[in-house]
Amino acid sequence: METKTHRSGLTLSAILDTALQMAAEEGLESLTIGEVAKRLGLSKSGVFSRVGSREALQVAVIEEYDRRFLQDVFVPARVTRVPLAPPEVAGILNLRGRVVTAIDMRTRLDLGARPPDSPVMAIGIEHRAESYGLLVDSVGEVMPLANSACEAKPANLEPRLSRVAAGIFRLEGQLMVVLDVDRVLDIRNDAVAA
Repeated sequence: METKTHRSGLTLSAILDTALQMAAEEGLESLTIGEVAKRLGLSKSGVFSRVGSREALQVAVIEEYDRRFLQDVFVPARVTRVPLAPPEVAGILNLRGRVVTAIDMRTRLDLGARPPDSPVMAIGIEHRAESYGLLVDSVGEVMPLANSACEAKPANLEPRLSRVAAGIFRLEGQLMVVLDVDRVLDIRNDAVAA
């Protein structure tokens, strides 16, 4: 039998998930208790009783975002090579008891070999019930961006990026390429096409 505390925890989780999605799509300022309640089919007082004020909701979203970031970005302790694996597959690693396939993004994006003894980080993702660690040189700033601001990839985007890009964001004098996870992990088909 489900307890009231368990249901309340599930509801808070749903509130945070919805608020995170709203913040990603429309920005943190877009969050209101009324809109979160509307999207979840709850009363405003039901949301308010779990998060308090609008400002507390915004703080909770930032804290949850940080928690998820720390869970999803890590320094791999050791990567074990897999014989006969494609070059993009750096190997496998153990992440909190789970076997994770490590994908070398430098190789995947044709950026050349990583200099020896250079630091490496991994971005953990779940895709089609499988765990992956995308090995990268570093992780910079983490920014929530509205999905509505994502633009189609330009026709003149560098081919090595274009084949795995889903779109772009225009940032102060820069373009940020959004990677399509399906394309990034479609290693076998890419090898056949080459």
